[in-house]
Amino acid sequence: MVTPPRLVSAILILIGLTLAGCTSDRLNLDGSSQITCDSDFSYLLPADWKIVSHAALEPDNKSELVCVVFYHFDFKEGKSLQPVGGVVVRVDRNRPHDLHVYPLSLPDGMYLGEHKVSAREAVVLSGIQPSEVITSVIVEDKTPENIIVEASIFKWRNADKSEESVYESLGWFVGDGGVTVEPDKVTVLKRRLETRSQLADRLIYKPRDNKSYYQEKSTKLVPPFTVEWVTLTMPEDPATSEYPEKVVLAFYENLTDTNKLEKMMASDTLDRFKKQDSTFGCLNSVQPANVLITDVQYIQSSAVPSHTENNQVIITETVTVTGMCLTIVNGNISAKDVTKLVWSVRWEKQDDTQNEKDRWVLLKPSIKP
Repeated sequence: MVTPPRLVSAILILIGLTLAGCTSDRLNLDGSSQITCDSDFSYLLPADWKIVSHAALEPDNKSELVCVVFYHFDFKEGKSLQPVGGVVVRVDRNRPHDLHVYPLSLPDGMYLGEHKVSAREAVVLSGIQPSEVITSVIVEDKTPENIIVEASIFKWRNADKSEESVYESLGWFVGDGGVTVEPDKVTVLKRRLETRSQLADRLIYKPRDNKSYYQEKSTKLVPPFTVEWVTLTMPEDPATSEYPEKVVLAFYENLTDTNKLEKMMASDTLDRFKKQDSTFGCLNSVQPANVLITDVQYIQSSAVPSHTENNQVIITETVTVTGMCLTIVNGNISAKDVTKLVWSVRWEKQDDTQNEKDRWVLLKPSIKP
């Protein structure tokens, strides 16, 4: 990936500001000389950068000032999506009247987002020792649909001299279906654009040594811990979706919930599943395992009945699912079995007098060699 030249020069400018430091006795926007996170920090940044927002962080020393400032570094009037960069403004602990500007820099000079960017603090990495925790700054980019599509994790690395301290990038994640940062885990959803029913790859990342999401001495992310197929939107009753693959995936998500399975499976198919028919392999074991869906195939061009044009329509679709049963033995995850089932899924007309919606019904699957 080619690094945007203007962003590289912007980072170099900020590094210069960090080394130099700036006096904090400038007047605030309200005319006072007190500096807060609502102050006008534009004099600390290049003149052509447009400040977007501020966010206050809580430092170890409550008397210190720690502010995140987001800005457009390449602002164009009338453009809906604008790249957003960010810096942290901190009071110099040795010279409390000085401010230092610390870049929030990502690999390859990439920006922090282009929608609504915000910052928060959280303990997301536990460190090597169980008792050690690392409080990180998480920067998130949220779309108007309230989906976090980019998340960056930074750690404050404190040096003896304030100007030598840095905010170190510990991980950078992008997913158009959503990104979720949790303690020692990041989940990324990436849409499968060639699918019709909003299927996505769900990638789960675990940090290296619980300290960083980058490979050792590299800016490449660690390989995802697991990769599986999921559906981004699952209706309250997936059997009423226009897409049969949704009800098939719902079966794998609800293996232990008989009440839900009754609503999506033909009665004879459910009986076979309960009696541990060998067709289902490890899916209906006495101790149900977690199932990882690695592939979903269906006939893309088939005529799926529309909710508005389905009177008396009976249609059968075929959905092939490859799944892997996972078990945990002595804290280690291992694959118990691999199943590749071809499902027949029938669209059925329901009783209008009961005000029931027409729905897909799972018929007995067959094993695909």
